[in-house]
Amino acid sequence: MRLLFLLLCCTVAFSCCKAVEEKETNDAYYSLWEAQKFLLEIVWHVQEPVALPECQDVDFVNDAAQYTKFDSDMQRFVQDVQHQRLLPRNDFFSAVVRTHHQQVLGLYKLLTYAKDWTLFKQNVCWARTHTNPGMFVYALNLAIRRRKDCEIFELPPIYEIFPQHFFNSEVIHRAMTVSKKKMERAQKQTHANNGTVSDRSLHDWQTWQWWKLMGLSDQRWYLDTEGSVAKRDGLTKYWTPVDYTRDVYILNDETRLSYLLEDVDWNANWYEFNLNYPPFLEDEELGAHHHKRSAERWIYEVRTIMTRYNLERLSQGMKPIADMKLSQTIATGYNPQLVSWNGQTFWQRYNNYEYADYGFPATIDKIFKVTNGIYELADTGVYRRENGTLHDLHQLEAQQDFFNILHGNVNALTPYNQQTYWFYSFMYLAQIEYEQFYKVGPHVLANFETALRDPLFYSLMQHKVLDMWNRYMRNLPAYTRQDLLAVGIEVKSAAISPLKTYFDYADIDLSNLLLDKVSPFDNRKGIYARQQRFQHKPYNYTLHIQADGPATVRIQTFLAPKYDEHGALLSLSKNRENFLEINRVIRKIKAGLNIVELVSFDYFVSTKRMTYSEMCDIVDAAMSERLEIPQSIRQTSERFNLPRGNKQGFPVQLVFVVRSADEEQAYGFPFDRQIEHEYVFQVPNVFFMDTMIYHVDHKENNEEYVKGYANFGQFDENYWKIK
Repeated sequence: MRLLFLLLCCTVAFSCCKAVEEKETNDAYYSLWEAQKFLLEIVWHVQEPVALPECQDVDFVNDAAQYTKFDSDMQRFVQDVQHQRLLPRNDFFSAVVRTHHQQVLGLYKLLTYAKDWTLFKQNVCWARTHTNPGMFVYALNLAIRRRKDCEIFELPPIYEIFPQHFFNSEVIHRAMTVSKKKMERAQKQTHANNGTVSDRSLHDWQTWQWWKLMGLSDQRWYLDTEGSVAKRDGLTKYWTPVDYTRDVYILNDETRLSYLLEDVDWNANWYEFNLNYPPFLEDEELGAHHHKRSAERWIYEVRTIMTRYNLERLSQGMKPIADMKLSQTIATGYNPQLVSWNGQTFWQRYNNYEYADYGFPATIDKIFKVTNGIYELADTGVYRRENGTLHDLHQLEAQQDFFNILHGNVNALTPYNQQTYWFYSFMYLAQIEYEQFYKVGPHVLANFETALRDPLFYSLMQHKVLDMWNRYMRNLPAYTRQDLLAVGIEVKSAAISPLKTYFDYADIDLSNLLLDKVSPFDNRKGIYARQQRFQHKPYNYTLHIQADGPATVRIQTFLAPKYDEHGALLSLSKNRENFLEINRVIRKIKAGLNIVELVSFDYFVSTKRMTYSEMCDIVDAAMSERLEIPQSIRQTSERFNLPRGNKQGFPVQLVFVVRSADEEQAYGFPFDRQIEHEYVFQVPNVFFMDTMIYHVDHKENNEEYVKGYANFGQFDENYWKIK
């Protein structure tokens, strides 16, 4: 969808620059931009009354004839409206709470199945005024991914619609109380060297507090005069330094990974993935690109997240994530330091927390009933149909049946359809009762966009979801050498450029918190959080592939650690779950020797999403015929391929697997099944190599940097540049 949005931008720009004469084409483009503008405006200040004139006094349409489909979920929502049973606007919405999920499903369908754009827009306007803001944004995000007339549209990043769910309460307070006086002060001090180096400045900071090294304060706002966003017509950009949760209120060792767990893109990726693969949609509703293997795709994503997370722990010398028992003491505490948009503080869990003391019997009983049943299916493979016949889930053709059960989706076999036990587990951990609807308290595990902040997410996924998956997969036959072999293809050698990780910075748009900014298209001023973020330098690798004849091949690249946390060499079978797929491409090769050049990503395209303001710029420019597209457009974030290295180098191994692109294979092949014999990987089309990942610090001697920085008191763009 994002790529389509970018392609649309380029298409419109190219067409208009060539002075297309057909008025109908220009009018069609203008209408598309109007629609995109409406979607950007409708989520602005979403917790406040809507300001759009066309959304005033809009009626609710409950006539079934106006929809392409009108099912029981939609009927239930209509009844909730008629009987005033909607979730109150000031309540906290949770996508995993069963009762909230039931109501949002009806709203989503009323948006998705509206017959035309006019009715869709009317329903959006009505919902924006009458439904809970969190529920509204979630339903709208689901709908625009599935309506044909919305395929090219996009909402702003979730962290810029609800920044309260991504930045601590102190940052949000700083943004919401920014005043004209503070901004004027920032303008006056921009060109003044307002800092002096002192003994205190050399010692009163931690190594990650880059702003102190520059003589800046994390309690102030600064006028940006250098960045590309600052050069936008009519916008005055202010920024403030922001950090992750460090050891300020440290509870346990887990805060060492806050730079990953609190990364806005890391969390937004999980939110968006679950919008694409929600468990409550049937196959035909997922769209052509989300086929009948959607549950397998969801499990693969969970495996990818856990593999990447475990790599980070290992690279930082941390032990594997501990198991947890829902009925026992939870050793790991967590304090998110967040306050929701409705003013409620997110729930804090102390170390050695006793969940059993707080009841919630209906939720825990449901969890145990469903998970015990899934474990039995994983181990035995025996499923008894309603007519009494037996279905063997351990047959290869029955894999998708088990994956659907594990996902808990509507396509799962009875009685496991829509039994999302992982939803129930998050409810229990978030202290939410099974039948609860009103007064749900904010908790990071209660929504997709915040769940990855809490270490319990990883414990649950590793030791429950993936444990059930592994218990099932060990009953499937291991791959043979023939399964891996690609006849007539040999990888002769491979070379890769140095792998380096480092920290740079990103500006996250907080302008949605400016209540005096009536519209996102009001370009008078914008406020941003400038935050250090984990990054790796682009890398490239070269494969020499010998082929007997021309072919179209799939080239997969995997990365895994070389040693365990004790420094012991990992065997291939023990290391299987640690292989992270970092690239997959399709290439055409010819007979003879082929030199294939591959790159990790284009830094200027793949490392930063477009901000709310940048999206508005594109629409504004297109609608006013100022159609030059800025070079700073970003649409995806692919910063997480490599774990953080170290100065000495973190040893890893790379595996290149080259096979025919025509062959259908499992997600994560060939590391999705147990490995009985390592020699089966000794085939010509699979190539192993060792390498190292290094971490590059900005300045090795911070005191030397501070003393030598001539513009102490001003932001140093060059600080982030590394070789």
